[in-house]
Amino acid sequence: MKHFLQFYVKEDYLFFDTVPFTNFHNGLSCVWGLVEDEGSKFYWMESGSKEDPPITEGDLYVSCWTNVEFTMVHNWALKFPNLNFKMGGPLMYYDTHLENKIPNFNCLKGNAEDLLYNGNISWGLKIPEIDGPIGYSVTLLKNRGCWWGKCTYCCRNAIPIYRDYVDHVPIIDHPGHKYIWLYTCAITRKLMHKLYPTFPDRDDVTYASYIRGDQYSLDAYRDVLPKLKMNPKYLSWDLGIEFPGDKMLKHMNKGATTKNYLDFIELATKHGNMMHFNFILNWNNLTNLDVKQVSDFMHSLSDITDGSNITADIYPLFLMDDRPMFHGIDKKELVYQPQTKWRTLGEWDIVLYCYNITGKQKELNKKCEEMIEEFPFATMRNSISSYKTCE
Repeated sequence: MKHFLQFYVKEDYLFFDTVPFTNFHNGLSCVWGLVEDEGSKFYWMESGSKEDPPITEGDLYVSCWTNVEFTMVHNWALKFPNLNFKMGGPLMYYDTHLENKIPNFNCLKGNAEDLLYNGNISWGLKIPEIDGPIGYSVTLLKNRGCWWGKCTYCCRNAIPIYRDYVDHVPIIDHPGHKYIWLYTCAITRKLMHKLYPTFPDRDDVTYASYIRGDQYSLDAYRDVLPKLKMNPKYLSWDLGIEFPGDKMLKHMNKGATTKNYLDFIELATKHGNMMHFNFILNWNNLTNLDVKQVSDFMHSLSDITDGSNITADIYPLFLMDDRPMFHGIDKKELVYQPQTKWRTLGEWDIVLYCYNITGKQKELNKKCEEMIEEFPFATMRNSISSYKTCE
């Protein structure tokens, strides 16, 4: 008999809505039917719980999404040496520098269906009875590939491999509102045309996805709108603006312009969509022109939306050795950034760097930060403290 564990977390916002909800880290959902058919045991646990694992010996397969969950299982492995942990899930994709030093703790690379069921998939996720809205993911990819795959600060440059169930999006039977995250590094035109017209007309489901916001994305959304059965106000978008200036977008090889972004935002706002923006600061090559372009973008943004449908984050530019932008940099320009949540385990380390900006560059980045923060976003999430770790 196999034993499977995955987590859920109670949070204050979910995919752009600032309401309390339960987010299910459902990394095993694509094989749940197979788990059930073979009579294996399946467990849920709240992320961060102080409880012991559901079994204390044998094998336990765990879907890990966050550092909190990773730490939980790491501590269990030390406490229960007769319990063999097999860790998979989204977090494992990031951990290119992890080295296992505990015999009963194994970090698996790959997907549940490939590792356990010869690539077979059987969706049928059952969740604990819980009140209020829920969120869960339908992961469309088998890897971390991106169809664009050219952004120089990003590691997601593999050719994407899609899962077998991308012809539909399962909806969990639950009385509350359901927020479904369509995980693909950026939704493609093909997937939008294939999936979005299949979404049923109901007011208890919101669909969210990453989108690049380039001309390709804009054209795809325009094309699919007349084909929707559902009210488009139940669509949401996570838009990686990164830096709202054309010179820097070209430097990142984003393949998008600020006009593309503004055109997409205007269309999405017109149809009542919620959006989330991601900005990146702590660059070492800004000029006064870049500051002006940020100013122009934010003023243009104010002309098309009041920000009540937009949340936002500002992140620091982290440089890792698996990113194209890392190569050719004089390492004297960089500052090592320890990931303290990992280092406290004493076993693992992830190597991150930031540009060591001072003087004029620090001033220019600060001006851009202030202009972004001045815009009346519905919520400016608390990533500013993370950004300031690079100062």
